[in-house]
Amino acid sequence: LTHANTWTGTQTVAAIVNTSSSPTALAANTNDWAIPTTVSYVYISASAAYNLTGIAAGVDGAHYWLVNNGAYAITLVNESTASTTTNRFHIIDNKILAPDGCFEMVYDGTSTNHRWRVLNTNN
Repeated sequence: LTHANTWTGTQTVAAIVNTSSSPTALAANTNDWAIPTTVSYVYISASAAYNLTGIAAGVDGAHYWLVNNGAYAITLVNESTASTTTNRFHIIDNKILAPDGCFEMVYDGTSTNHRWRVLNTNN
């Protein structure tokens, strides 16, 4: 590399702030999960295998990487009525986020559904 750079701290690329958060582990099936809106990497874990039915406060273009850093699988439930309509996942089938797995997600606020969509998985 001719112009190599060393980056530290928070990086902003195309208005995406690349920072992380480790919310409290899920202790039950969870609806309308509230996570910080100022991060992009979310380390998720659970005290047992639980369902996640939605993420609260989605805005068009919000982009998250969910990384399971726990010992139990977490299932993202497709179109669950347990979560508010606009907080739901639109993912065709339920998706299992295995331990050490990662989902890249985006909030689609321009379609008629207004839902979270999984873009990529590494499970």
